[in-house]
Amino acid sequence: PATPALDLAGLVALLHPEDSFKIRRAFVALTSGRSDRLSQDIRLRRADGSWAWITARGYRMPRTTPCQPVTLCGSLTDISARKADEALVARTLAEALHARSRAQQREEMLRTSGLCAGIGHFCASPLQGEAWTPDETYRLFGFEPGEFPATDAGWRSLIHPEDLSAAIAAM
Repeated sequence: PATPALDLAGLVALLHPEDSFKIRRAFVALTSGRSDRLSQDIRLRRADGSWAWITARGYRMPRTTPCQPVTLCGSLTDISARKADEALVARTLAEALHARSRAQQREEMLRTSGLCAGIGHFCASPLQGEAWTPDETYRLFGFEPGEFPATDAGWRSLIHPEDLSAAIAAM
């Protein structure tokens, strides 16, 4: 196809249909004096037919006399790489949220299966003295949540004294 002229009509012909209304509205506000600046992210068709993301900026120059014509200055900056990065971040975030949702569903399934089977679970780090125990595990053993500390020492305090040394050796 013929190369369009780089004038207003030529640029309008290159506008993505979804961006045409917003940039035209901003341009009318700029030329009519309702705004003195314009900044819009738009898509313009490249010579190969693909779309480039562009930041279009415009500035209305102040008139020094009433009969001076409206003068606009502006720039077009290719931001396609930034838009591609933003799209990648958005896709990655959506995938992560979906994976988190699936993991939460599986965790709930595992928790429910454990409860139905009478299996409790906990996580403990004896060297750091830290542990985590879900409320359901407390209840499986007839305790109220938090009734004993969910630490290595707290769990050991529940082991019968005659079984303690063998249990510690097994851990």
